[in-house]
Amino acid sequence: MYKKGLIVLTVITLLTYFLAAGCNLHNLTEPGPGTGEENSQLIFAVWSAPDGVFNFNLMTSYYDQHCVWPVFDSLLGFQPDLSYYSNLAEEWEIRDDGLTFYYKLRDDIYWHDGVPVTSEDVKFTFEWMMHPDYTGPGTYYWEKIKGFEAYHTGEADQVEGIVILSDREIEFHFTQVDAPAHFNVSTWKISPYHIFKETPVAELDNHPAVLNPIGSGPFKFERYQEGQYVELVKNESYHLGAPGLDRIIIKVSNPDAAQAELLTGRVDAALIAPNADE
Repeated sequence: MYKKGLIVLTVITLLTYFLAAGCNLHNLTEPGPGTGEENSQLIFAVWSAPDGVFNFNLMTSYYDQHCVWPVFDSLLGFQPDLSYYSNLAEEWEIRDDGLTFYYKLRDDIYWHDGVPVTSEDVKFTFEWMMHPDYTGPGTYYWEKIKGFEAYHTGEADQVEGIVILSDREIEFHFTQVDAPAHFNVSTWKISPYHIFKETPVAELDNHPAVLNPIGSGPFKFERYQEGQYVELVKNESYHLGAPGLDRIIIKVSNPDAAQAELLTGRVDAALIAPNADE
């Protein structure tokens, strides 16, 4: 639970914080710091403005990632003790001596616009990154999925190793055992197929939903005031329970200003440079 007061985060603990937030913000049942029970919020200061690329298939900046981590969901959540928990998927299994990953989705998961999340969204998310016209940085994660080469070179119109079994079931087939593969597939943030399906892959980086994303996570994207802040508001209908915080503000600052704002209570958490003299 969040406590009012000074929270100092180094780079490593910052990343840990956002991982935990992505996994566990639905567990926040107490009011957030500084604003009272009726309108609790967390104000987090970062050093640099995000690029405004708010999709995990396209982003290259940690600042973009920080801003929308709790907006999107993954098949499984990953907790600080390194264990998984059910998120979009309610069941999962590693089969065929580590070459096949099976997932069964929950039946109560929805995008923030009310459309159900299905296996088609999962398939689309990963095929997007393998497409010949993909413009993002994520292709290399998936090179060992069966059929990658044929799809990536345009010889096939779908990836052989990503198989939809039903609206709620999907399998990933790999050509060889890859140690990080299960973690990568399980924790990658899923994108909404129905939002992007009419846009050619080569043009997806300019899609309006990249700047104003629609996710399925515990917080909804509210607005980005360019160069100033990103505002997220809680998803009252989140399948793991509504967050205890009403909103999260990711405020653009700088190391000196952030430290001063921490001391005065104007922000609740920040990335600040470790001081060698302290």
